[in-house]
Parts: sequence; structure tokens; C-alpha cells
Amino acid sequence: MDIRCLKYFVSVAKHMNFTKAAKECFISQTAMSQHISKMEEELGFKLFYRNNRRVELTPGGKVFLEEATNLLRKFDHAVFWSSVASMDYTGQLRIGFLSYAEKWFLPELLRIFHHRNPRVEIVPSRNNLVGLYEGLHAGDFDVIVGYPYEKSDTPNIVIKKCAFHRMCLVVNEEHPLASEEIVEPQAFANERFVVPDGKMFPQIKQEIESICFEMGFRPNMVDTATDMDSLLMMVEIGLGVTLLSPGERHCAHEHLRFIDINTESDLNAFYAVAYLSDNSNPSLQVFLKLFEEFEKEGKLNI
Repeated sequence: MDIRCLKYFVSVAKHMNFTKAAKECFISQTAMSQHISKMEEELGFKLFYRNNRRVELTPGGKVFLEEATNLLRKFDHAVFWSSVASMDYTGQLRIGFLSYAEKWFLPELLRIFHHRNPRVEIVPSRNNLVGLYEGLHAGDFDVIVGYPYEKSDTPNIVIKKCAFHRMCLVVNEEHPLASEEIVEPQAFANERFVVPDGKMFPQIKQEIESICFEMGFRPNMVDTATDMDSLLMMVEIGLGVTLLSPGERHCAHEHLRFIDINTESDLNAFYAVAYLSDNSNPSLQVFLKLFEEFEKEGKLNI
């Protein structure tokens, strides 16, 4: 049994049809049936129930499909990264980020990227949301990581939503709710909300406002924070509360408290990676492949 046989098996399991699987794998239906029968003989158990009307995975086949899929993914990754290493090319990756929520995964991702591609120069740059997308449009960045933000003047932009996080209430340690682990929306509905500047972080401000509306109240918002460090400081000194990802704990001061909210409302805010479809930089493709690995392995989740 080899990698090719595993691919044949996964194809049949995907289509539940030997004819379609054979066509996808560019072999005859007879050859496909022979390969599967040989696999079953080697394994010592049936992979499929099959008759003239339908094909169905056996219990053993279902387990084998999951493991075979994982093996093929690992094999593809091994081939890809070995191919990249053999090229030993030099290059540059210019990456923009918001500087706060990405801290739970971006340093590790870039560390692995550098380890696998030591001759590629990594140029990280911090900016606000609007600055990131404007820089991407202008060609200053190869890729940016942050919240999705639609820009109508950039038709060739690719925005891939990836991980999402459930927003929580952030207060300082002296706030009456600071000792709570979970709170009802009504408990903070009348609070003064400090949110990012709407001109620099429009998507974040809109999401906070939308979430509050969904929980049943209109937030009293003050959008004076020009960056996330300022936002966290304003909450810390008691100028208001805010809603943020629990990932902010990675850069927040110990005097802040992150509290879960007891509500059936959708509190999820998505993260995204964005790039231009016509960017031919090979370093970008390598980065996107690694980003995909992180996503599949759950390393982007909080």
C-alpha cells in the first residue's frame, strides 16, 4: 500500500462512486476496484459495503478515512515544505498587522516561517485597520492580518476570514463588575463605552455597536482611542468599558478584567488574512500555506 492507494481510497469515499473516483484519478473503473480490493486484503477488513445500487463506508472504513485524510495532508505538507527548502530562494515578506490580537499566534507563525525560509527577509509593520488596507492597496504590504474590511476601490483584494473569537466585557480592576466571571448584558448596558476611533478602526467600532444592539441596548460610545494600547489604557484608568477579544489578555495590563457575557446573541468577531490576487511574490504563497496549516490545526483560535 502506498500514497497513491490512499488517494484512490479517499476519492472513492468522497464520491461514494467508483466510476467518478476512477475518472478523478485518471484510471479505469476496473483498476480502481482492484486497488481497493487489494487494500482491503492487506488491511484485513472491508472498507466499503458495495452492491449494484450504492457504495457505503464500513465502520472500519470511516475510521480509516479520517486517518488516511490526515496522512495525505501531512504528506502534502511534507512535499510542499521540502520543495520550498530545496529552492533555497531569497526574498522578502512584508506583513502588516494590528499589533494586538494577533499576538497569540503571529509570532509563532512567523518564527516557523523564518525557520523554514531563513533567507527570506520578514518585514513586519504595525498599523491601524484603515492604514493596513490602504497599504495593501498601495503595494506596501504583501499580506495583512486583522479584521475584515471591505474596500470597494480594491477589486483584486482577497479577504479570507479565518478564526473567530467571542467578544467579552473589559473593565478595570476597581469596576463593580470586576470580580464577576460572567455577567448579563443589562449589567453594563448603561456604561460609557470606549471604542477605537471610527476613522481608523471602522470595522471594530461597527462590530461593537452591532453586538450591543443585538443584546438589546444602544451603547453610549466614545471613539477617541487612536490605537489599541490607548484603548486598553483608557479602560484601565476608568474612562469606560469596552468589548474586546479575550486574546487581548496577551497584551493587556494585569489591572484589566475580561468577563464573559451571558447571552444568546452572536458575539463572534472574525479575523482575516488579506492580500492582492495579482501578487506574484513566492514568499506570499509560502506564508499563506503556513497560515492554512495553522488554521487547520486550530492554532488561530483563542
